[in-house]
Amino acid sequence: MEMPVYLLLFFANDNIINTIYLLYMDILLTNDDGIKGHGIWALYHSLSKFANVTIVAPKSNMSGIGRVTSYDQDIQIEPIEEGYVLAGTPADCVIIGLKALGLQPDIVISGCNRGANVGYYSLGRSGTISAAIEATFLGFPSISSSLFIPLGEYPYTPSPDEYIHAANATAYIVRNVVESKLLKESEYLNVNSPMTANTPPNMVLTIPSVLCEMDAHLLDEHSARVNDEVWAKMRDSKISDSPGTDRQTVIDGDISISHLSSTEKSVSSMALSNILSSY
Repeated sequence: MEMPVYLLLFFANDNIINTIYLLYMDILLTNDDGIKGHGIWALYHSLSKFANVTIVAPKSNMSGIGRVTSYDQDIQIEPIEEGYVLAGTPADCVIIGLKALGLQPDIVISGCNRGANVGYYSLGRSGTISAAIEATFLGFPSISSSLFIPLGEYPYTPSPDEYIHAANATAYIVRNVVESKLLKESEYLNVNSPMTANTPPNMVLTIPSVLCEMDAHLLDEHSARVNDEVWAKMRDSKISDSPGTDRQTVIDGDISISHLSSTEKSVSSMALSNILSSY
């Protein structure tokens, strides 16, 4: 008589148990490029090799929207074979996936984004990272994944094949993070991978860059334009950043992994306390 899988699992050694467990990992996968983005499908195929992946993704491109949520609005949900498509933001996708649709994933993954998400100033601006942050506030570990477009190439739409190394690297991180329970409450990883067709690059533990060069200028008396000079310099190959930062790491051709917390740390300020006490 053939033994059922769960009985075979009972007699398996530790390595086999870990392997079988990973085959039944549950993942909620979202992004901010929208359901038609190549990156989310590259991640879906890499993650599906060892996990049950449910996509909950925006219907359209939501890049740079941050943690905007559609409060008190009816958000349309379209079921697809791989999950759901929502007429909402990345944060909406996470909240609805976890609360309205009742998903209980082992981890939430956001990406793979077209373009890097590097630097402290991008953490609250990126829809990709914001989806990961939203998950942590709801009690789920998460990872955001982005693909760095080579200097001088942006804007550029990578082919599905150009996401493969980034997707496989993210999948490697996911397997090990979930198994080791590395991410504690309110923690997430921000992963940025270079676009390469060569041997997979090294992974480097990094910190977000503090470099920020936002600028603005008037077009006429009724309008103005905001510019990110950091990206302009990266396009022209005129920028360098501190060693060990996420930006410099991907520029150097390695995969940047930043271990971050979604909760801002309060600052102990005796001077402010003195000001308040005299009010």
